[in-house]
Amino acid sequence: MTRQSFTEDVGLAVARFFIGFVEAVFFPGVLFYLTIFYNRKQYAFRMALFYSGSQLGNAFGGLLAIAILELDGRFGLEGWRWLFLVEGVVTVGLALVFAFTLPNSPQGAKSLNEVERAWIKYNYEADQGQGDDRSGMTAWQGLKLAIQDPKTWLLLATLYYIFVSAGVTNFLPPVVATLGYSRTITAIVVTTFVRVYLKKQNWRLENGWDMGRSGPTTVQKANGFRYML
Repeated sequence: MTRQSFTEDVGLAVARFFIGFVEAVFFPGVLFYLTIFYNRKQYAFRMALFYSGSQLGNAFGGLLAIAILELDGRFGLEGWRWLFLVEGVVTVGLALVFAFTLPNSPQGAKSLNEVERAWIKYNYEADQGQGDDRSGMTAWQGLKLAIQDPKTWLLLATLYYIFVSAGVTNFLPPVVATLGYSRTITAIVVTTFVRVYLKKQNWRLENGWDMGRSGPTTVQKANGFRYML
């Protein structure tokens, strides 16, 4: 995002490519990292917290954007450039901090004592039914097994259709802006829409409609993607 704040035309597309290239490894990296420290039951709760943080960020990120866009014109930079610059600097800064502080494994965690490391190892082996024998398989062999596993492709297809709905998040702000509102009002409208949508989804879950809605929702997303093409 920092790189994107200084780009023009073709450079914008190139910057977006590198953003996607780097961002693509984040989500699967989080999934893998959590499995190192928690068993399957504990993992589900941690993933729920992770997803919640992501959705809360989408819901309230617009409020932060409103404040940053008020910097429009400062030091000769437009508001949208400030938005990418500020959020990009924070992201890159935190990434550098975590790169040097997060342990690669429980055995390398300096904050854990020997008893805690032994418990994490036992917790993992009891859940998996086997130890973490890294010498038994190379990384390429593991990749080959993952590609041959039908569950990998099922998960890929599920995520593919879920991300179709990302069009609402990506294109709702410019669509609202065409109605003639200012940037601030546009951000408020988008944030309000997200809040109402989340409330509606919560009501469905509380009333047990989630299972009944899964089929129609999938069809609607697929049709929406077909019209986009």
